[in-house]
Amino acid sequence: MSRSTQLLLLLYSSLFAALLAASYNIMASISSSSSLFEVLAEEENGLINTDIRNITLIADDHAIIKVSPDNLLHPGGIEYKMMTFNGTVPGPLLKFKEGESVRITMINDGDLVHSLNLHGITGPSQALSGPLNPGENKTWILKVSSKAPSIFMYHCDGDNLNGVWEHVASGMYGSITVGSPTYDQKHPVAKEFYIAFSEVYNTADKGLFKGTNGTIGSFDLGKFVEAGPDLILTNGMAYKHIPWIGTVSRIPLNSDAEIFDVKPGEPTRWYIINAGPRKSLEFNFAAAMIDVLYPLPLLNQHIVENSRYDRSSISANSTSDSDESSGLRYLISIPPGSGTIIEAIFPEQGFYFGNDHDLASILYGSGFVVSAVDNIIS
Repeated sequence: MSRSTQLLLLLYSSLFAALLAASYNIMASISSSSSLFEVLAEEENGLINTDIRNITLIADDHAIIKVSPDNLLHPGGIEYKMMTFNGTVPGPLLKFKEGESVRITMINDGDLVHSLNLHGITGPSQALSGPLNPGENKTWILKVSSKAPSIFMYHCDGDNLNGVWEHVASGMYGSITVGSPTYDQKHPVAKEFYIAFSEVYNTADKGLFKGTNGTIGSFDLGKFVEAGPDLILTNGMAYKHIPWIGTVSRIPLNSDAEIFDVKPGEPTRWYIINAGPRKSLEFNFAAAMIDVLYPLPLLNQHIVENSRYDRSSISANSTSDSDESSGLRYLISIPPGSGTIIEAIFPEQGFYFGNDHDLASILYGSGFVVSAVDNIIS
């Protein structure tokens, strides 16, 4: 064999080895990457419905949001540096269906490490995004295993729990509901409402009747440790749904308050989360009773009647098809990080107040007004 032929063969051998190595590296990179590659392969093989829903959550930490209107309790109003999902507090409502699969994409568009924790979803690879540095993103498929009807909270976990308290108290939370067409057909309801409570611990807030003097504050670790919130937000703002308190001596709280309109006697359903991160919520409707769909309450929580409806409720934690409804209550406890689904019928015309029976919460901005009027337009 000539020397030129040997050199040519050696060149071909080296090129072939390089190609094999490159191929190996590419395959190794794919196999060690996120589960998205596995998901795409499953879709191609027909193992997953390609019509799967996509949900994108974008984390940010640049928002300046007005968290209290100008009123006697908080002169000049209060602005606060918030952290958000998709630019809002609370973040977008995630409506899941029992048994479905959902593709979640988490994008970190902020300057801090952010993450996602989905309550009610089981398994770390399903429920947790893990920490994402600024500019990073992650996509994965989750399977909804919780039964309907149920409600959970989702929130930012900070850097694997480091700072989770600040991220939640600064607005990075939202609601997850799990429903099913079968349940909705059996138990129709006239109107549905969504409520989220959360606390603000503000470096700039000097307290009631003082406010911040126009300074934009941020998270105060000392107030958090002492469980001393400056405000309790209802759907992202204190007094958002409370125009005033008092009749003889009225205190205006929010001239642009959004109150909830219902008709006397119509069934209403309320999905409520308490994002906390510290205080338990002792929820009740002044002058109306509540029927709890989820979770089924403990027997010591103010049962006043054995049943109201000739029907059963499905518990999200039940292993059977249904559980008997355990009756009307006046008050139910909602610990931080949890939620409840209740139904209420407001028996006559008038104003009703959904509130925390820790009465200081009213001063902090917690609660909402329900107006029951016969002639409202549905």
